[in-house]
Amino acid sequence: MDQVAILVAEVLRTAPRWITAEIVHETVELFEPVYQRQLTAEEVREMIVNASRFFDLAKQLELNAKVCCTGEGE
Repeated sequence: MDQVAILVAEVLRTAPRWITAEIVHETVELFEPVYQRQLTAEEVREMIVNASRFFDLAKQLELNAKVCCTGEGE
């Protein structure tokens, strides 16, 4: 088993159910070159969860802006 596959398996053991092996693998492939080192399972899990929270917040802010400025959604 290669290092990425081991990391994916480790992340999935402690991650929320909605996090898939594909998401973990893509996160590792994207961020390891940026950090120039092997990431830990905790770092990868945290990156994914934080990104999800960011997009949830951005979506909520967009909805709030529509209601506030246009009256949509009332």
